[in-house]
Amino acid sequence: WVSPAPSSQKMVESASLGVVLKLEEGRVWVHTCIPGGAAAQCLIIDEGDEVLALNGNDLADTNQEQVADALDPGSSNSDKLVTFFLAKRDMPSRRCRVVLKRKEVGARGSTPKTLSTTPKVATVTNRSPPA
Repeated sequence: WVSPAPSSQKMVESASLGVVLKLEEGRVWVHTCIPGGAAAQCLIIDEGDEVLALNGNDLADTNQEQVADALDPGSSNSDKLVTFFLAKRDMPSRRCRVVLKRKEVGARGSTPKTLSTTPKVATVTNRSPPA
C-alpha cells in the first residue's frame, strides 16, 4: 500500500499510532493516517503536515532510524503517549502540538517499521518548535 517514490524518500510506519511518516531531503512529513488509527481519529493530523519534532526531539536533518526510535522509545510500555509538533500543510506558519496514545497491537505491528521502498487526546497550541 506504499506507492513507488523516488529513492530519496523513505517511510516509517507505526501501527500503534496509525501513521506512516515520509522522510524526504532532511524533513519529515505525514504520508498516511491509517483509517481507525490514533492519528486519523484525532482529526488534527493530516496527510502532508510536516512533523517538526517527536516527543520534544527536533527532526531536522534526521534519518529513518532516528524517526523510528522517536516513535518507539524502547521496550518500556510505560510511555504510551507520543507528542507530535507539526506545521500544518494548509498553513505552514501554524504550529500545533498533538498528543496521541498508543494502542495495543499484535506482535506483528507493535514496533515502527522502516520502509525503504522507492516509493482522542489532542492539545493544539501555537508555539514555536522546541529548541
